[in-house]
Amino acid sequence: HLLLILFKPSVNVYILLADFTPGTRVNNWMIKLINKAKGLITLSDSTLFTVDNKVIMPGLVPNDEKYPKIPLPIKRNFLISGAIRERIASISLLMETFSKMPEYILNISGKLNTEVGIEEKVKYYTSKYPNIIYHGVVSFDEFKELLDSNTFIFSTRDPSFPENQCNFPSKILEALLHNRIIISTIHYNQLEGISYFEVPHDKIGFEESIKQILSMSDAELSKYCNQSEIVMKSFSPAEWRKRVEQIENNR
Repeated sequence: HLLLILFKPSVNVYILLADFTPGTRVNNWMIKLINKAKGLITLSDSTLFTVDNKVIMPGLVPNDEKYPKIPLPIKRNFLISGAIRERIASISLLMETFSKMPEYILNISGKLNTEVGIEEKVKYYTSKYPNIIYHGVVSFDEFKELLDSNTFIFSTRDPSFPENQCNFPSKILEALLHNRIIISTIHYNQLEGISYFEVPHDKIGFEESIKQILSMSDAELSKYCNQSEIVMKSFSPAEWRKRVEQIENNR
């Protein structure tokens, strides 16, 4: 990008921006270059991205598959997967909450981060509370089985960290595609038209919200599941093609 700006300024530069972590000296310099692009496709709607010719698309999904729907009665079981670290998974908040709800299963899959105390906390809670289960790093087939056998999927990123406002969790789209119900600690404008639960990140607010969700009837919860058709329409290859053409035509 920088070389094109310096030596070939006539070339239109378009950027597809995935995850971005602000705050470091290098990345603060990079954001200045990004905002000089002729067009930008970004996964998030962070105000740091000031390119006028910009579209926001949180991801791309296939639209030629069928995914198992959540049947009635709706099971009250839960899954958190991915990088098991505090700022990404809020794992301590989750385990403490489910330690008070022994009748509901919390499944955990993914790699434990090297943050101090994470491994010890997971070992403590999983050994003391049978309803909190750590599966470790699993194969793709094992993960797919976990995904399709759990109704509620957590996206519990800590909203106080700026990088969590500058990206979009791909696992949300994956879970929605598999007709699961999303519980998120961050509001995403990118999901307009899709129903999901947005819950507070603080301990008391989070616990109360989970209890409220658990008290809902199947009829009420049905609004939040089986939305794969909406996801496939909104984030299909054809929709991405339209967004790319929009960027090119607006230069």
